[in-house]
Amino acid sequence: SLKLAGKDDKEIRDTLTRRYKFAIRRLAQTNSEDVFSLAMTAFAREIDPHTNYLSPRNTEQFNTEMSLSLEGIGAVLQMDDDYTVINSLVAGGPAAKSKAISVGDRIVGVGQTGKSMVDVIGWRLDDVVA
Repeated sequence: SLKLAGKDDKEIRDTLTRRYKFAIRRLAQTNSEDVFSLAMTAFAREIDPHTNYLSPRNTEQFNTEMSLSLEGIGAVLQMDDDYTVINSLVAGGPAAKSKAISVGDRIVGVGQTGKSMVDVIGWRLDDVVA
């Protein structure tokens, strides 16, 4: 509870307002694949509690974990409000070797060599890494 944490009424109101705005923003980012995945997961669990539906994204994650191979920049990412933030770097990965990014950096755009950067502020983490 924010009250038990010693927050005053204004801080509580500001914190809750920020949380609700974030929740609404996340809800607005829900796409048809998310809805389909939720429906299929519920359906599969009704048939058998030990059965799960793996969306294409979850299948890709599962296969990566099983093969112990990673693709990408070699960084663990997390969301901080509208920003994707570097949480840690994978030792020996491209990001650590390049020394161009550090833990705590915000990813504000992505792009391929020779192409213009795409602004990713406010994007879902899954969409940033896709």
